[in-house]
Amino acid sequence: MSGRPVAMAVLASEQLWPNIQGLVYWHKHRGGVNHLCIYHTSDEKRSLAPAMGLARLCYDLYPHVQVHLSGQQQPAAVLAGDRDPLIQPQAVRAQLRAWRAKFPGQRLIVNATGGLKLMFAGVLDCLDLPETEVVYRELRGDEWYRLTRGPDGVQTEPFDVPLDVTDDIPVEALVGCQWKPANGTWTTEKPHHLRVADLVRQARAHNWNWQEAFKACNLPSQDQLGVLFERFVAASLLALGIKQVARNCRLWVGDKTLLEVDLVANHGGRLLIIDCKLRRREDKRVEGITSQIRQAAEIRRRLGGLAAELLLLRPGMTLSEEERQIAESHGLKVLDASCTLQFFQHLWTFVGGTGGLPKEAAEAQAYLDVAAKEGDLEALAGSIRGPLGDSPVPIRTILDFDAILNDVRNFVALQGQDWVVYKLQGAYVLCGYTEEKLSPQDLKAMVSKHFAIAKIKQIQRSNTGLSFWTTLEIPTKDDIEKLHDLLRSYTGKRLFRT
Repeated sequence: MSGRPVAMAVLASEQLWPNIQGLVYWHKHRGGVNHLCIYHTSDEKRSLAPAMGLARLCYDLYPHVQVHLSGQQQPAAVLAGDRDPLIQPQAVRAQLRAWRAKFPGQRLIVNATGGLKLMFAGVLDCLDLPETEVVYRELRGDEWYRLTRGPDGVQTEPFDVPLDVTDDIPVEALVGCQWKPANGTWTTEKPHHLRVADLVRQARAHNWNWQEAFKACNLPSQDQLGVLFERFVAASLLALGIKQVARNCRLWVGDKTLLEVDLVANHGGRLLIIDCKLRRREDKRVEGITSQIRQAAEIRRRLGGLAAELLLLRPGMTLSEEERQIAESHGLKVLDASCTLQFFQHLWTFVGGTGGLPKEAAEAQAYLDVAAKEGDLEALAGSIRGPLGDSPVPIRTILDFDAILNDVRNFVALQGQDWVVYKLQGAYVLCGYTEEKLSPQDLKAMVSKHFAIAKIKQIQRSNTGLSFWTTLEIPTKDDIEKLHDLLRSYTGKRLFRT
């Protein structure tokens, strides 16, 4: 039955990706589509608007394909909650039979993935129609099935649809299909290929100041840090081999911006959304993380539903376990400060990459691996090993290391830590803070529990007894690397609660 032009019928719903994927696959690989028939109900949000969005996308991609929409909207009483007759099996069956009769001599492919269960029942009544093929895709998976009627009832036969079949569709066309209110217009900016490995090297050398990094790479650097960081992330996606990437995606209604999304990519049958915020949690301009999570979840739902993935990229903060669970419960992925030293590997996983990193991304990741071995605890948004402010500490006749150490304490306390380790003349010194005064024995036992890798020398305490410091004696060079790994696992955590 393959190789001949077809008419395709679909059931419109908020989950548009199966319909998009099926349309492109049959058009590219199965002889082409002449007619797209879209069945929709009276539900404006869940059916009619998606139907219009799919029609727009078809016009954009294949102007020669004729689009046919099913019946008109029902009266207001239906929209107010009365049962919509268009969801009934008999209504679906009648419309599909009418389309079958309208295109004699052509195959009719019916994609039964969308719609409600009652509507699906109407599709099953059409399994015996001549020259008709019924297919279905799992919403939460990539499995496609061909449905047939056998002697013992309905049977399924799996078949493959390549995940990359939709990878050539521009992002702007996809977001316009998914969400476009009346008088709405989407605009996007095309990212540029950049030498991301050079940018990583220069950014680390300049304490992750992206303006200085872009300047050092002879790239335009006048934009704000956050904008430059977005350009770096977009270039990182290109370095991973993602073909369709857009940044600064804006939905306009008139002259007002209704929505702004930092980065959107189309790859592997999914819409990949990245929400970037470079600022640290302590910046007063940063709204609460739970509010950010709610907004991001709504963007994901609007732009792609179950076929969209959204990454909260927060290199300036470490989310607590509770915050991470809230994000994951909303279907979001998180890449925070604790993951930034493996940035390219995590980004590769997010886009669905398998095997080793592509060459340019691997080169950039190698610089981050070196940073981790040299003791860096984070990357991309500033490092503890660099200056703790907008400008370096001024050189004075006498350096007040007590004041500098106090700044460090305040800095890590904002991340939820009650400890800091610094290196002085080759020695590793641990400073910790407790909620109540502990005995020397209890304090030493607690330190030994968390730092069993080191030999604990004499512990000294402040006058209040609420802070202490001790030297961690590390036996071998291998143990030093283990200490760095241990400290990374402790980042953002309190160790000395009683």
